[in-house]
Amino acid sequence: MDSDLSRAVYASETATADDRGAIRFRVVRDFGDTLSVTFRFLRENGRELGLALLVIAGPAALLANGAGGVVQARMYTTMANPANATDPFAVFRMLGSPAYLLALVLGMVAPFLVLALTFAYVRGYRRGEAGTLTPSRLWAEAQGMVGPLLLFYLATTAVVVLGAVVNIIPCLGTLAYLAGMVYLFPMSSVAFVVRAEEGLGIVDSWKRAQALVRPHWGQSVAVIFLSWLLLFVVMTALAIVTTVPQMMAGGLAGGLVQPPLVVTVLTALVASLLVLAYTIPFAASVFQYHTLVERASGTGFGADIAALAAPTRPPEPDPTFTARPAPPAAASSAAPTFTAHPAVPGTTPDAGFRDTGFRDGAVPTATAPPSDAAAASPVAPPADSSAPRGFRGGGFDGPTTDDR
Repeated sequence: MDSDLSRAVYASETATADDRGAIRFRVVRDFGDTLSVTFRFLRENGRELGLALLVIAGPAALLANGAGGVVQARMYTTMANPANATDPFAVFRMLGSPAYLLALVLGMVAPFLVLALTFAYVRGYRRGEAGTLTPSRLWAEAQGMVGPLLLFYLATTAVVVLGAVVNIIPCLGTLAYLAGMVYLFPMSSVAFVVRAEEGLGIVDSWKRAQALVRPHWGQSVAVIFLSWLLLFVVMTALAIVTTVPQMMAGGLAGGLVQPPLVVTVLTALVASLLVLAYTIPFAASVFQYHTLVERASGTGFGADIAALAAPTRPPEPDPTFTARPAPPAAASSAAPTFTAHPAVPGTTPDAGFRDTGFRDGAVPTATAPPSDAAAASPVAPPADSSAPRGFRGGGFDGPTTDDR
């Protein structure tokens, strides 16, 4: 299955019934191929998918970053107040403010909208609807995913929090907790895709994800970890872009002060673009899920074989094609007729090579052998000028007297 020939067959771009997009999902890919096809998918469909993300998830991200900007501005004011210089809990009391709670909730909702819209777009793409997936169509497709995915996230978070109890054991407990998180990390990412694609319950989605990931855990953790690492790089770059203006504003003002409103608004706008970057790990998880499913079941390869074995219909005639006129009838192929030559006196008709033969239907007659005297005497040419002058009749010696 992992040979070059099998990989080439599996990676064919022949569309199947449930995978009619330009990029096949239900194929076996290795680590590098999965990341490459993820970026190819986002590059080719980024405009259509990005428009839906900005229209649907963009407002939530903008509000979350706007509320975060308000919290940050108040934090600057609190820290700059000399009355709070000796109060270490002054900043932490801001965590219960409405602005912070709004930023927290919307900051969690926006990525889930991106997750649901990405999965919805993949569904439409696999049906061959790329290019016609408007934001309204994607939202109609994604509405049914937001609730189940959110419940699954809350259940997973509860398990992670409860598992943190092992940290009460010094050193070993922390190591065991971190090892468990690393081991379950790729399974949790694939479980979200299972929840959306197969519609299983929370427990069944986990079991299904474990069954798919466990035989190929190394590749799964490499693909998903690197995709999230790329997201972290993008987030860091955006954080630098949004932090530098605030630091410059504070430095020009001569200390730690609240940045101008323009800087806060621009920071919120730039940070809202981060919702587009979440498509990197989400799309990579979808491709890895289909790779694992294909390794386990081989349904995509079976569909290709069935398509090759299915009878093909003759092509429809082209209405614009004009038939050429029929060629004229060929000449008759009847056997040619031959005219019989007159027989040579003294021989049977068509007596073969020795008696001016090579004529059809002749049977040579038996003749007595010549005597020694006759054999020794020269043979005189025939007197009759009408006699044939063949090889035995003195021919090929030029014209006779009568001919002159």
